[in-house]
Amino acid sequence: MNTRRTRINRNSGLKFLVDVEANYDFTSGLSLAFGVQNLFDTYPDEVVSKTQDELGIRYPESAPYGFNGGFYYFKASY
Repeated sequence: MNTRRTRINRNSGLKFLVDVEANYDFTSGLSLAFGVQNLFDTYPDEVVSKTQDELGIRYPESAPYGFNGGFYYFKASY
């Protein structure tokens, strides 16, 4: 029986996210906006556990931000 344990590093490196939105209000009451969430496409550190890797878990579930990368949107309101 193998009693050797693998230590998992749960600390990640310093990361920051940048969200930007530009909005323009027309005189008719129409408003248009374009925005980006996670502008620099930041991802959490990848999982290092062999068990999680075998299950296809690429990023930790406990990451403080999502692992879907950048998100771009356009919205209109009246």
